[in-house]
Amino acid sequence: MVPTLSSIIAALVHSIGNGVLPHRMLNSLVMLLEGYAIGVVSAIVLTTLAITTRFGSDLLTTLTAMFNPLPAIALLPLALLWFGLGNGSMLFVVAHSVLWPLALNVHAGYKGVSETLRMAGRNPGPKPVSYVARVLFPAAMPAVISGLKVSWAFGWRTLIAAELVFGASSSGGGIGWFIFRKTQ
Repeated sequence: MVPTLSSIIAALVHSIGNGVLPHRMLNSLVMLLEGYAIGVVSAIVLTTLAITTRFGSDLLTTLTAMFNPLPAIALLPLALLWFGLGNGSMLFVVAHSVLWPLALNVHAGYKGVSETLRMAGRNPGPKPVSYVARVLFPAAMPAVISGLKVSWAFGWRTLIAAELVFGASSSGGGIGWFIFRKTQ
């Protein structure tokens, strides 16, 4: 029922040696980086809007309350309807899994910047985006880095789960598809 350690190691060496495992890892990594980039850009735009406008703050609060508790893989059927069976669906669920934890961390980081630094940054009268980019973002960097780490883990987990479901459609599949095929 359970393979021996020696057979697991032999299968690993064989999969690496014939190039299948590195190819699958590269497919997964490319897909993860693309979805991660979409999620990061979306989170930065959304949090910048949230910290500079009242509408943006209400929008971020509402969207995170609705979508953050929802596991990204639960959106897979909806993604399949919208984007079809392929890379678009996986990019959507990965970007979703990255967006919300990062947006929450960045927004909390922005809110945690001291009032003294905020007033000093507003003193020369910068435009809102410049104020965020030059004052708030650097001051919130610990929260941003923490959010990036958490989002990376969420994105990786979601990608593997999505590939287990339909990973063969994306350039021959990634790690999740490889795992699925080996367990059958």
